[in-house]
Amino acid sequence: MIQTTTKEQNDYLWSLGQKFLNAKDRTDYLAALREECDRKGIGLVFSEEETYPAMLRNIENPPKALFYRGDLSLAQKDSIAIVGTRNSSAYGEKAAYEIARSCAKEGLVVVSGMARGIDSCAHKGALDVSGCTIAFLPGGLDKCYPPSNTWLFERTASKGLVLSEYPPGTHTEKWNFLERNRLISGISLAVVVVQAAGRSGAINTAQYAIEQGKDLFAVPGSIFEMNSVGVHRLLTDGAEVVTSADMVAERYKQRQISIEEVEDEKSKTGRSAYDGWKWLYDKIDDFGSSPEELCSATGESPSKIQTGLTMLEMGGWIERRDGLKIYRK
Repeated sequence: MIQTTTKEQNDYLWSLGQKFLNAKDRTDYLAALREECDRKGIGLVFSEEETYPAMLRNIENPPKALFYRGDLSLAQKDSIAIVGTRNSSAYGEKAAYEIARSCAKEGLVVVSGMARGIDSCAHKGALDVSGCTIAFLPGGLDKCYPPSNTWLFERTASKGLVLSEYPPGTHTEKWNFLERNRLISGISLAVVVVQAAGRSGAINTAQYAIEQGKDLFAVPGSIFEMNSVGVHRLLTDGAEVVTSADMVAERYKQRQISIEEVEDEKSKTGRSAYDGWKWLYDKIDDFGSSPEELCSATGESPSKIQTGLTMLEMGGWIERRDGLKIYRK
């Protein structure tokens, strides 16, 4: 299932083998990689391909390639990340499950990290209503981490999508989790944090969300639980409080743009895009602006800014360069 067409692509795969697997022979490694991916049903998409997740192109340090199992087209749909602690309470698990169910019912893709606790409940909530879910793993897709979630991993690969920037055979290391978290937030419109201690992977994902200009939500918890410390700190710092299981879904179902609308917008001259978003276009600095800077300049939400930038880009009025920077054409 792996097809490489350029020397640069093969060079990149070889660099992964050297970095994560201590591979010694280029030819043997590339042959073994293709064989393993074919055997495990693992696909590979490079950043220059149209099927590469569009949202990830706009983050800092996007992966040059992603390994995947499942329906890759889900990575192009509107998605919401739901993350939190592995040591979750019944309250946190119910909150994650119900928020995910509600989002999935509205056609939103639920994104998480396949960990025990909150992550697992988020994936299950989407799958139990025949919705869509994406899991980002901190290791190779040849095996699940944690092993106890293998059944959920296989269900997600069958009904949704599992992604990783690491080649098969990569062991799960501590720093992989932190790298992986930028992708969970990067592919999503918003991040919802459900139960998190003061220092945790969920808080790390929230920090990435802020840097990437994403909307950030937090579910309030008990003042007597350590798993509420991180969440309450996010709320104090400006995250939006989740007041019901349906709140996030209601917010983003209004935003969704159908494929027909997008294609219709692409077919126009671009004048209507400019007219509708001139106020945003005028705020773009001559030396480039980031989505976060545009949020500050306009007072608008990250989701509205991202929608406007998408429309202006399709109309041919702006371009993205230097990672996150937006420039007027």
